[in-house]
Amino acid sequence: FIDTAPNYIYSISLLDGLPICHEVRCERGAVRVTADDELDAATACRGASAAVDFLARHGVDATAAVDVRVVAELPAPMPSTVLACCSAQGDRVYLLDFAAYAKRHGFLVPLPPHRAFHAAVAAHEIAHALVISVTRSGRLGIVAHEYIAFVAMLDSLPLADRARLLALYPSNGPKIETMRGMDLVLMVDPMRFGVAAYRHFGGQLDPAAFLKRVLTGAALAE
Repeated sequence: FIDTAPNYIYSISLLDGLPICHEVRCERGAVRVTADDELDAATACRGASAAVDFLARHGVDATAAVDVRVVAELPAPMPSTVLACCSAQGDRVYLLDFAAYAKRHGFLVPLPPHRAFHAAVAAHEIAHALVISVTRSGRLGIVAHEYIAFVAMLDSLPLADRARLLALYPSNGPKIETMRGMDLVLMVDPMRFGVAAYRHFGGQLDPAAFLKRVLTGAALAE
């Protein structure tokens, strides 16, 4: 899945004998990733670039600086089912390293863990961070936030991986337009909501205009 080399700023070892820390400036946007593992850094950057591209392609300012830390454990008090999180200010994202992510992957994606989905989780969380930066004057509700993040996440997946995921959720299943208690669905089966969001967004005649309505609270308001 990682087919291009990221732009490395430097690799450092804080103390002799400790693992090297890789700091990467991603190819898109103003996202920097710090990770102990080089492949984890590249995976996070791939997800970051995908999130930036998705938002920019739909007319959303995705130039805010985001610092991504790839870690073995998320900051407390994150639940043990969470794969990534971002700060309330949107300037920092924490993403589980691949080893830790693989142990929790099944809580979100009902397929075997691999790098494409790890990168997609990064895209999801970085989309959250970038959305925060453009909606500071009016906070979005959880449904609108997750709608955007899940659409960015699924959009970031390679075609074959996305098709495998979509196939698990029949297209005649619950739709955003008729889904009741979307916040509850998010808690119980977040990927079901995510797939419904992705299909709903793909059905918009003007996706960029609809995304703008979501960001301004004119659509998907709770």
